[in-house]
Amino acid sequence: QYMVGSLKTAANTPDFWKICDFNLYPYGNARRTQNGSSWSFTCQHGPRECEGNLIETCALRLYDKYTQALPFIICLETNSSDWTAQGKKCSQQLSLDWNAISSCATSQTGINYEVEMAIATEKLVPAHTYVPWVVVNGAHSQTTENAVQANM
Repeated sequence: QYMVGSLKTAANTPDFWKICDFNLYPYGNARRTQNGSSWSFTCQHGPRECEGNLIETCALRLYDKYTQALPFIICLETNSSDWTAQGKKCSQQLSLDWNAISSCATSQTGINYEVEMAIATEKLVPAHTYVPWVVVNGAHSQTTENAVQANM
């Protein structure tokens, strides 16, 4: 709800990003396992969640965060039943290259990017215990999180 609710509203507010430094780590409650020189991921809600995480992570790495990647991710999150169909649709609407995003999400490069998201998530202090885990000015509090989710 947060992604397509208050975050979408904030993202569509003119100049919002001039006053907000926003980071998104598409990793959630996933776990990573090293397999030789690569990694595999196990997501709380199964392989499809991991697929979505990789797509979102690649969008964040390939495109400008505020003007392209976040609008794509918000669009993508409106229909997570078919990441490919929704990804193609959102890419077309935003003039992004779906093939580049999809290729990244199924590549070693995409896996490496997702490891970066894992590391960033694992470094949160205090450690996250659920998602979304909202941190404002370097601190997490339930009161602030509730306010951000209600009306970012």
